[in-house]
Amino acid sequence: KQWYQCRVQSSGINAEYGDGVSSRCIKTFSEAHSGAEVTSIQFSRNGKYVLSSGKDSVVKLWEVTSGNVLNEYVGVTQQSHRTGAMFNHTEDLIIAPDEKGMAVGCWDARTAEPHPQLVTGHNNVIRTVQHSPTMPAFMSCSDDFRARFWYYRGI
Repeated sequence: KQWYQCRVQSSGINAEYGDGVSSRCIKTFSEAHSGAEVTSIQFSRNGKYVLSSGKDSVVKLWEVTSGNVLNEYVGVTQQSHRTGAMFNHTEDLIIAPDEKGMAVGCWDARTAEPHPQLVTGHNNVIRTVQHSPTMPAFMSCSDDFRARFWYYRGI
């Protein structure tokens, strides 16, 4: 079985994925975020797509084999901190923290249509969100020294 890993190059500008056993680079997404630092990357469960976020405040969905951008998700600010975006447990939604609004942005993964932002009650920058792999819930962690648990039935 083939194992893959996503990584951001030391320059922070290119995203790439490679063979997780030999560490051989398979594909590089050059200037993935228009020269801005790439802050996170994540494979979809089926391995056909990669989700990336960068300090250009854009979250992108890439097709792995072609290297083409399929969708761009805009509406959150990610410019000063290393924050990341991720899929929800069904991969129908994309979520990402908004460092200016101290909220969490959410989009339809297929259409890139935004949903209303979740106002979290954090009083400092949200550094990360982590979605449950099995249920409609996620955690938000902030520089206000709080981790908050969120459960939702639908957006």
